[in-house]
This record gives sequence, C-alpha cells and structure tokens, in this order.
Amino acid sequence: MKQVRIGAGIFILLILGGLLLNIQNITPAPHMDDLNSGSMLDSLFAIVLVSLVLFIAIGLGSIATRPFKQDTWSSLERLVIHLPVGLAVIGYAVFFLGLMGWIKPLHLLILLTVAGILSFTSSVSILVKIFNTLLGCKKTWSDFSIPKKVLFSAGLLALLLLLLQAFTPPWDYDGLAYHIQGPRLFLQAGRILPLPENWFTFYPSTWEMVYLLGMGLGSDIFARLIHFATLILFLLATYAFGKRFISATGGWVAGASLLGIPILLLWGNAAYTDIAWGLFQFLAIALLLEWNSDRKPRMLILAGMIQGLALGSKYLALSGVGVLMVVVLWQSAWDGKKLAGLKQPVLNGLFFGLAALIIGLPWYLKNYLWTGNPVFPLYLPQHVIDPIQFQTWMDYVNSFGTGKRWYDYLLLPINLYLQHEKFGTFMGSMEIASPIFLAAVAYPLIRKGLGSRLTRTLDLLGIITLLFFLSWAVGSQQTRFLLPVFPGLSILSSVVLLALARGQKSKRLGRVFLTGLVGGMVVVTLIFMGIYIGLLSPQNVILGMETKSGFLRRVLGDYPALEYINNNLPESARVMSLWDGRGYYCESKCLPDVDQSRWVTMVEQSDDIHILSNRFQEEGISHLFFSKEDVAYFLIKHDQNGIHKKGLQILTTEFVPKCSDVIYEDDLTIILELSLDKVECRNSNYDE
Repeated sequence: MKQVRIGAGIFILLILGGLLLNIQNITPAPHMDDLNSGSMLDSLFAIVLVSLVLFIAIGLGSIATRPFKQDTWSSLERLVIHLPVGLAVIGYAVFFLGLMGWIKPLHLLILLTVAGILSFTSSVSILVKIFNTLLGCKKTWSDFSIPKKVLFSAGLLALLLLLLQAFTPPWDYDGLAYHIQGPRLFLQAGRILPLPENWFTFYPSTWEMVYLLGMGLGSDIFARLIHFATLILFLLATYAFGKRFISATGGWVAGASLLGIPILLLWGNAAYTDIAWGLFQFLAIALLLEWNSDRKPRMLILAGMIQGLALGSKYLALSGVGVLMVVVLWQSAWDGKKLAGLKQPVLNGLFFGLAALIIGLPWYLKNYLWTGNPVFPLYLPQHVIDPIQFQTWMDYVNSFGTGKRWYDYLLLPINLYLQHEKFGTFMGSMEIASPIFLAAVAYPLIRKGLGSRLTRTLDLLGIITLLFFLSWAVGSQQTRFLLPVFPGLSILSSVVLLALARGQKSKRLGRVFLTGLVGGMVVVTLIFMGIYIGLLSPQNVILGMETKSGFLRRVLGDYPALEYINNNLPESARVMSLWDGRGYYCESKCLPDVDQSRWVTMVEQSDDIHILSNRFQEEGISHLFFSKEDVAYFLIKHDQNGIHKKGLQILTTEFVPKCSDVIYEDDLTIILELSLDKVECRNSNYDE
C-alpha cells in the first residue's frame, strides 16, 4: 500500500508539475497550426492526461458515494459506479467554473490539483484493490476452457483495435458539430455562455464538460479516450450486474452479448456522450432493482442521484426518470399481495425524485435563466430558434423508423432488424441491435424454472425494459437511443440462453451452443474491427507516416473544402454552410449549419431570390459552403415533406447561377462566392 501511495504521488506530481511548468505554452484544442504533423505526441499526452483524470475521478466517486454503505458491493461494482460518478463530479466542477469564466488552462490545472489532493487517499486505496483483483485473474484465466479463452481474447483484441482508432484526430459528425465544438466555442469565449448559433450547446452537457477539461489543457483526443473508457465501464457494468443478478456465467454471457455489437464499439469510439447517458441510466435501473430487493432508502436515493446524472447527460433521460418514478411508486404501493397505504409510496417517490431533481437541476436551471425554458428548445414555447427552422429539425428527428401507424408499432421489434437502416444515423447500414436480444422475448417461458428471488428481480427488469422501449417508440426511433436497455436485454437474453444450454441432453453440447452463439457474435465484431482498421489505417497517423490533415482528408468528406476556406479565403470572409453542421476544423470564418436546415428555413420564409440575397448581404455573408454528401442524406432518408428537395432546386437552378460563382468544387462539396450585385440576382423573383 505504501509503495503504491508513493508511486501514485510521484506520478501525479510529475504530471501536474510538468503542466504547471509549461502552462504558458498550453493552448486549447484544436491546434489548427499543428495538423501537418502526426499524432504520436498528441496520443502520448492524451494517455497521460486521461490516466490522471481517471485516477482522480475514481477517488472522487468513492467519496461522493461514501454515505451509501457499500459492504455488499464487489470491487467491480464499486468501480463501475465510482468512476463515472467521479467523472461527473469533475464535469460539474468544470461547468460551474465555466459559468464564472474560469476555464483558462491555469484554472483547469488548479481544479485538477485540488481534486487530486482531495481524492488521493481514496484513489490509492481503490487502485490497490484493482491490482489485487487483477492478480486474482490469473487463476480465473487458468480455469477458463479453451473456447472461453478464445472468446475472451477475441473480445479483448477487438477493444484494442478500437482503442487504436481513438488516437486519431476526432472526425465523427456529432462530435464535430457540437459535442466537442461546443467546448471549443466556450474555450474561445473564455466562459460558458448562450450560443444561439449552436443551440445544441444548451443541452445537458456533463460529459462535454469533461471533454472541455482535456481540450482546455490541449488535447481533443482526450474526448475520444474518455468516451472509450465509458464504453469499457458500460461493458463491465453489464457483466457486474449480470453476475450479481444471475451468476458469473450469466455475467460473462451478458457482457459478451454487448461486445458482439460492432456499432456499439464505434459509438464508444466517437467523441459522443450517448454511452455515458446509457451507462448512468442502466446504473439507475440496476440500483433500483437492488432497492426492490432490500427496500433500504439509501439505495433508492443513490439510484435517484445516478438518474440525476443521466438527466445531466441527455434530455432523453427525462423519459427514464418518468419510467423509474412509476416503478418506484408501483413497487411501493404494492407488496405483492395487497395495496399499501399512501405514506410509503409518497416517501419513496420523494427520495428518488428529489435526489434526481437536485443532481440534474443545474442544467435545467441554467436554461430557464437563459431562455425561460428549462428543457430548451423542447416542449415549452421558445423564442431563440426560428419556428420554421425548429419544426424542420423536429420533422427530421421524428422521421426515423418505418412510421407511427398502429401496425408500425406492432411490427417495430421486427423492423428494427429487417429495416434497421431506417433507424440508424451514424453508419446506418450497420446500426442494428444484437440478434441475441431476441432471446429475451422467451423469458416468460422459462421464468418458472428460476428461484423466486431471481424471478422477482428479472420480472421487474423485464417490465422496466418494456416501458423504456415503449417510451422510445413514441419518440425519435433511433437505434442509438435504445442504449439504456441494451444491458437489460443482454441480461434477460443470457438467462434464456443459459436455460436452453442446460436443457440440452449433453452438458458439452449446451456449452458448445452457448459459446458458439455468443462467441460467434464477438468474432464478427473482431472481424469488423479488423476491416475498419484496414480502411482507416490509424497507425499511419499515430506513427507519423501520415499527417493529421492527410488523415482527415481521407475520412472527412468536407475537410478539403474546409482547408481551402482556412488557407485561401481572406480573414474578412464569412462562409455560411448549407446542410453541413460540422464546424470544428473551420476557423472563425465559418457559420456551420448545426441543425442542417438553415437554407431550407430561408426558402420556406421566402423563395424570392432578391429577398434571399438581401438577407445574405445584411448578415455580411460572403461565401456559401454546400455539402453534397449531407443534402443527399436528407433527400434519400429524411425529406417526407419535400422541403429539402425544394430548397436544393431553388439553390441549384436559381440562386447559384444568378447570385454566385463557383470557386471550389470536389466530389462532395462546393464553395460559392456570392455575387449579389449581378443584374440577374438583383432582379430575380422565383415566383415569376
């Protein structure tokens, strides 16, 4: 213990001391002047910074959850709760510093130093336990059968290949639009403030605040590594609670079932926040199931706090808090035989609801003070975004899936697989839930063979999962938004698969069936990761054989045009993007179309070319940046009302030839220089 304490202390002092000595040279990410080099040094710095933050976070999480007795928790269960809670504590601290305008590198370094001092003892203690647990894994490994060793090795290799990709410059769409673009804009402004031009930054942003910490100290790879670490916690949490609720084998099957979903790994590799929200939501569900077993208020309060962290990560958690509140009230009012009085349901509802409200409140209070709408821009009237623009975005959000007719809802579980591309965004053709989840449908058929305690837990898990699915079905039907139920489906499916394996005449045949089915999906993930590595070749940029800008030219369709804007247009240029919401790699000249409906809104307001040109002139717009890739996405998948087609037609047949000149064009993008003084532009009227 003493040696670990000394080693950890030296490690922290070296990192913090090095940052302090170099504080004058630290500039926030992205470093646009450094894109013509490889990412080896960037990757090493990100690893060191992430290691420091994770070390501090696990101690902070332990301190934050100390009032809740953890005697019956395993080391792994503590890890998957302490670490995300600790990261959230850091995120909230950065948020409050940002509101006060204290997010310069020195401020962030002081925050890490104070947090390191407060958490050091707890972090070291947990680190020792982790090391001891890892030493005990040698025996676990030796006890594995050869098929299990192959399965585990395949999963570990898939994650290592995924980790390799995380060391490349960020290139995922939503990240470049707002998940890391928002922190970049805040860092540029020197504080957290309203940004109506990128209104997604009004959303709850706990994980984006963690990203801001790393970016403020000079690393945007930090964001990808933090989300990768969150993915690992998501997998470990599924295993840990699968083991707690079922058995060690059940935990392995549940965890491997998730690992066998290739798109899940890609979501976790991006600078997104969905995995963090999914993790907090699942942890709230798992702790609620624990409370339902022992009925101790502290577990219910902790579940509410974790639900509050989900509320601080994504608006989608609003439906989650509604579902879990219904479950709390129902379980409190019904003891299995008769209805209880009102006192206990009200008391338990207050325990859970107030805990969630207090933790989630800062994000919603901030929005109320800024806009008058705590859930801006949803549900309540708002006056920041143009109504047509907002409705266009809402139409897009609700256009996922196969429809909202009664029979569409009946066919929804089937269509999620047969027409999965209609439910996908990022790599929609491969956004598909695990086929293994279908086994969960058979749970009612095998539940009688389980013990009463296990049945009580799994029955409630099944009901919660169904309620979450129903709340998802009436909203935006994106596969990614089902993340919170993935662990529950994995656990229910593992129970069914284990029952089927036990039902085989031969135990050996049962093991072969189980290992072959689950292991086969993990191998599929490994193969896909190998193909993905071959396509991206991240090793080239990591080893310096390719520059960061060279890598971005290969993987980002709009990057060559953004380079042209950065390098060739004058500083006075103002470039309005059409349909392209990514602004991270464009300097101050660009106005990204964050909700991808700016031009469409302008055309809906007036399709008179003269009026449109006057608007551009009034706003000082000198150029337009048009993404063929993005507009094709809307025309093909999300243009039920035909407004994007209409907007594109007016742009290409009327506005472009009469009011602009093409100065750059490639296969995916066009840059137009506005020539609003042309006679045909001044006199044009589309209605005529």
